[in-house]
Amino acid sequence: MNNKNPEYYDSHTLEKYAETLERLGFQVIIKDEVKYPIRFFDVGAVIFVAKACVWNFPGFSVETHFDKLCEIHYDIEKNGYYQTTGGRFLLAARKLFPRQ
Repeated sequence: MNNKNPEYYDSHTLEKYAETLERLGFQVIIKDEVKYPIRFFDVGAVIFVAKACVWNFPGFSVETHFDKLCEIHYDIEKNGYYQTTGGRFLLAARKLFPRQ
């Protein structure tokens, strides 16, 4: 159900954003990332999140993703849940100004 364009996700990484800031003259002072499991116990919850978080699921609709939703439903029936991975990062920087 992820974006069909993997380059989108490849370009949104902590390292790429940090490199861009440094190239623009910023000093990165905090850089941290976390990945964590997300479990869904109902396919309706998956649909709710996909519709609510449009930036994570661009172009999502039940109709266009019906087959994948069925797979998720069967995973939930078999395992009791469907697990995926979430992630967040924190990046803080300050602008460096030349001394006069």
